[in-house]
Amino acid sequence: MNVKTAEANVHPSSLLAGLEGLVDSHVSRDRDVRQFRDFYERRLERELTKSDSGERRDKLVNDLSPHVTSDVSAIEFTIAGPHVAEVVYRFQRGMPYRSLIEIDGDRVTAEPRRNRCGFTSAEVPEECLETCQVTGRRGLRELMARSDVSGGYAVPESMLTCSLTGRQMLQTEAETCAITGDVAARDALAKSELSGRYVMPNRTAVCEFTAARVADDELRQSCVSGKWFRRDEAVVFVDGTTAHASEATKCDFSGNVYRKADCVPSAYSGKDACEGTRRRVAGVGPRLRSQ
Repeated sequence: MNVKTAEANVHPSSLLAGLEGLVDSHVSRDRDVRQFRDFYERRLERELTKSDSGERRDKLVNDLSPHVTSDVSAIEFTIAGPHVAEVVYRFQRGMPYRSLIEIDGDRVTAEPRRNRCGFTSAEVPEECLETCQVTGRRGLRELMARSDVSGGYAVPESMLTCSLTGRQMLQTEAETCAITGDVAARDALAKSELSGRYVMPNRTAVCEFTAARVADDELRQSCVSGKWFRRDEAVVFVDGTTAHASEATKCDFSGNVYRKADCVPSAYSGKDACEGTRRRVAGVGPRLRSQ
């Protein structure tokens, strides 16, 4: 196991205010640095006495003027007393894990609780483990696949791919389109307001009478208006044709369902009567009102 501190790449100047100025001050007093500067400053003076004030002088100043820059590459320090550190570590597949440990001097006084991986039997920190949503076993996070839908984990062989979005998902997050048989994430499918079935979004349609969105195989077409409507509100006429319930009426005498245009209320009883009933009772008793 490779252990390193989470702060390994932090530049020292971000930890100590004024560090750069302190370093510059020490560098400027360094004996070797002073000799370097003195040498080039004396040489520059000699060369300037031999040159005019033109371009040659400018070039001499540019070439021979000494410049010293410094930077901090590392610092050594000691942390006294107990403190908490975050460590980053990896196992076989290289996925990084993070844990907090408590340190007092050169001793680790507290570390994460350990548990056994259900796949490798290795004893590892508890925060490295995830619960497989299919098998229920606890195992190393890097040995499992993660759902793009919920973020849950499961063994890779149990994951499914959404046929609509390409996302990886758990079996419990998937549904099968009731029409095409394709498997997709539940949140990517449409749910029929009539039956509750899940279908592909392009296999839905809207009832032109109720505006309900249903699966397209749950619609029927009216022989009266030509409109499409949800099948649970269909009525069948005596001639076998179909229409929406709002386009039909029931003959109170025969009990059959007819187009509204085919029935009229009786002038005597106010009940709806079809054409056949009108013919049978014509001339007998109170006459039925014709259209």
